[in-house]
Amino acid sequence: MDLSSVRIREHFGLVSNDTHTDKFSFLVSPPKNRPSVEKNDYVLLDHPLFGETCQVLAEITDIAAYEEIAGGSSSDRLGKMLATAEIIGYINLNNEAKPLHKVLVPPNPGCRIYVPTQKFLEDILNRNIKGDVFKRPIEIGIFDTTSAEQIGDGGNIKCFIDLQDFTSKHTIVTAMAEVGKTSLVKQLVEAISKNLQIQALIFDNYNEYSSLHQSKTTELNRNQEALMKEIKNGQIINVTSQAMTTEERKTTCEETLKLLLKQRLEEKIKPILLVIEEAENLKGAILNQVIAEGRKAGISIILITTHPSELGGKILSQTGNQIIGKTIDNQDIDFLKNIIGSANSLPMLMANEWIINGINANRPMKIRTKTDING
Repeated sequence: MDLSSVRIREHFGLVSNDTHTDKFSFLVSPPKNRPSVEKNDYVLLDHPLFGETCQVLAEITDIAAYEEIAGGSSSDRLGKMLATAEIIGYINLNNEAKPLHKVLVPPNPGCRIYVPTQKFLEDILNRNIKGDVFKRPIEIGIFDTTSAEQIGDGGNIKCFIDLQDFTSKHTIVTAMAEVGKTSLVKQLVEAISKNLQIQALIFDNYNEYSSLHQSKTTELNRNQEALMKEIKNGQIINVTSQAMTTEERKTTCEETLKLLLKQRLEEKIKPILLVIEEAENLKGAILNQVIAEGRKAGISIILITTHPSELGGKILSQTGNQIIGKTIDNQDIDFLKNIIGSANSLPMLMANEWIINGINANRPMKIRTKTDING
């Protein structure tokens, strides 16, 4: 079987005797003129039962000097490293769809470790949980890993999202202030509107979305009929409310939400993407109802919040996509553990760094977003 498009021909190490179904260790031994592997890099090895037709994908979680593990300082150990890798799953190369299957047998000691090619890794990481390629892929940034395939290449692995997920499921975007939430959502709305021609309505409290292409800004008021006419025109509608108090804004927004749901249920307006800034200020029965009934009615929602814990688990459980940025509030961190398992890394994220997860995702992934999303 020709594996030249899957992995680098030379091996980068050998599996040690410490092997399990979820992780293993290997002695790092990169070939000459090749950079060594590093923490967070991905590696491949042959499946212990199915051989090279099924490649096991793993991520390096730690690298330590051999002396730290084995002790001593003999010359033959000098410079050698022992890596620990977490097994993600295995891919059957013979199938067109390439889901990651669970590995039920530990890797064989002495098995060779390989580095995946940049193209193969990019392909595998940008598929849904069923192993299918995205139907509406849009490049959003790069993964928090690199490929050691080429010297001096940089090795960045492009990250794509499937725009279709954002119009068939609800989404939450959460992070502390000033790390890029609004900027990211603006780019998403632009890409969705351009590629899917879907109507968008934005509760744009502080007029931050007026720069969007083919958008119209209007003041939030109780003239709901006029707003519905604007929605039917097919533009991106930014509804601002700078002059309102928090309570006035909440009341008027709730009236708009109720009418929006009614109009969709009666099919008087087309399916719509609804973006809600400071979503925690709208928590309550009306928002719960629109979240619960909206998706089937043709309303997909992007909730933007600084404090997801204030929205509550009922709303969070109905979001099919989660984009999580830097978070330092302990209550929010504890709340977000329900999504990504461990939220210890959230306080360490930088601006424009995110953990993305969703129903169609293989697992939570750390990415760095671009300054713009190309459609």
